[in-house]
Amino acid sequence: MPSSLLKRTSTYLFFMGLLFITLGMPLDTWWTVSVFVLALMIGALAKSHINLKKGLLALVVCGVTFGLKTLLPLSYIEEGANVFVPTEPIFKELPQSIYDHSNKTLKRLYPQLHISPDHQLYAFSVEQFHQKSNLSRKRKTVNFTSLHEARFGFMNKLNYNTSPSMTPKREHLPFFVRYELPQNLAYHKETKICWKGDIFIKNEAGIYTKWSAPQTQCVSTVDEKIKTFYGVSVDPEVPLSLSIEAPFSQRIWIIIEMLLSLFGVLLITNIFYPFKAFIQQLKEEKETRFKGMVLLSSIVFSFIVAFFYRPHFMSGFLLFEGGNDALSYASKARVVLEALFVGDWRTALMGGEAVFDLMPLHRYTYALNLFLFGETHFGYFMLILFAPLSIYYLTKHLFESARWAFALAMIFAVVPAFETFGFTQLYMVRLGLRGFAEPLSYIAFFTAIALGLPYLKQSFLSTSHTRPFLVGLCLAIAVGARPNVAPGAGIFLLCVSYGLFRHLKLKYFLQQVALLCFGFLPILLIPLHNYIFGDVFVLFTVAGQKVENLAVSLQDYGAVLKGLIESNIQQEALKKITSHLLTEIKPTQPWFYLVLLLNFYGLLSKKLSTMGKTIALTGLSQLSIVFFYNIGGRYGYLHWSLLLLTALLVLKNLFAKKGPV
Repeated sequence: MPSSLLKRTSTYLFFMGLLFITLGMPLDTWWTVSVFVLALMIGALAKSHINLKKGLLALVVCGVTFGLKTLLPLSYIEEGANVFVPTEPIFKELPQSIYDHSNKTLKRLYPQLHISPDHQLYAFSVEQFHQKSNLSRKRKTVNFTSLHEARFGFMNKLNYNTSPSMTPKREHLPFFVRYELPQNLAYHKETKICWKGDIFIKNEAGIYTKWSAPQTQCVSTVDEKIKTFYGVSVDPEVPLSLSIEAPFSQRIWIIIEMLLSLFGVLLITNIFYPFKAFIQQLKEEKETRFKGMVLLSSIVFSFIVAFFYRPHFMSGFLLFEGGNDALSYASKARVVLEALFVGDWRTALMGGEAVFDLMPLHRYTYALNLFLFGETHFGYFMLILFAPLSIYYLTKHLFESARWAFALAMIFAVVPAFETFGFTQLYMVRLGLRGFAEPLSYIAFFTAIALGLPYLKQSFLSTSHTRPFLVGLCLAIAVGARPNVAPGAGIFLLCVSYGLFRHLKLKYFLQQVALLCFGFLPILLIPLHNYIFGDVFVLFTVAGQKVENLAVSLQDYGAVLKGLIESNIQQEALKKITSHLLTEIKPTQPWFYLVLLLNFYGLLSKKLSTMGKTIALTGLSQLSIVFFYNIGGRYGYLHWSLLLLTALLVLKNLFAKKGPV
């Protein structure tokens, strides 16, 4: 008998938590993230064999692994860095030679600056949550040749929001970095500093002097008696590359730490999802193989797209574009974390805006990404890797066929055949790497549909407390990340409620609807936030209520309606409406009209299942925002994907030999 959804979900979350502790937060290296993804993939596919005894054993393994790693004699290098802005008085605390060099070079290159300081000598790093530092953070190794490899997350702040026409360009932000080596590294004969560009080392008189290296140069910390030194990168023509070559013993201890983490993860994964049983499951169950192929294909394809679309992502870090929404999300996420670090809960909860203008939820989810994965984009990218799995479950219920689900999920994952509808992992990855909120919203929405569709089946009589709660919660996440999906979310909630009403007794119906609403309840935190911090009632964001953001207003429709009644049509308003609609759904793209026609046909057809009609209604209600807003590009991927699926289902019905799908 299959385990309950509550047990599977709680087991998976418990498993995930143990992985975080065993691997060690933050998960900010490719090897830890790769191991983490592989373990999560096994957990998503395999059947859990966990019980109380095995759960305690997994806790012991996690605790022992964590304890052994804390005993390792690893040495940590203190790093303090920031963007150099000469108007900030606190930067005068830098050694005089470093300040003078940076200031003089900056004024020569940029007579007019478009950046502002953050009023700290050394910028805050999110890694402080896991290991406190007297500067910005502590590092076991140092090796970078670019801003991306340095992972200076503090540069993703609105203080440094410069467009291509402004100076300095974001990829050339001027910065300084200070390193303090512990004695056992500084006085070890094997420790070397290798660099290209400008660094400052203290001479015998106690003054920091500039050491310039047009080509990579190395010095021994023992020979030069270096314990503290600075690196400076102001001139784009003299970029800084820097590495600290640690002794062999330090490198060995780092490898031992990695092996302990890997061994711990293998043991814990085997306790939860025994490898032998999983291999047997793969052999015996076709659906497990289907899902495994979908996930594996998604991972391979997503990595290929990511590295071609954003080559710098190989470093794990993304320096977001100036003037981009992603920079605003990242900046506000840092506001949240900096406030949490000092215990300022009010500022953290406010999230950088008294009244939300940007998408409300994404700043908080990105803050969670930074907390768990350090100064990287790994967390959001990992979520996107699993997007095709939600498509698989959605289409499996909708088409009631594992083969159709496999085919459509694979098309979504690796074959951008329906790119024009946004039904492709290609766009999920690209939008995610640009830091937009759409992937989060759409994955949550697809997951809600996958969980909610079974309620529309006559044979589905579950009274689980977990499923309706998760449906509501996923829709709340979807709307919180992109409030413009609220129309579709509202219709889907109504359809699920209708399915519950049809198939359950009144007592269970009320219970399930209450849980559905309870899951969706967190959405009220958005207007509550706006009222508490902004002293104004705004349902979601002020952006959605600004008249200038409306392509067509209610007044335009009112003018046309009044003209029709009075037989005096307002040509200007009518032209504005028709021009907008034809721009959004172009006559030169007839496939959109075909999909719409098939959806309307399906709604009137007796052959289309209740699930199919629900998806059609959800997609059409989401499309309704076209009457007021621009829905091109990423804003339209959700409703066009849903309408496409319904159209395919209608076509399948039309060519079916008998009966409904």
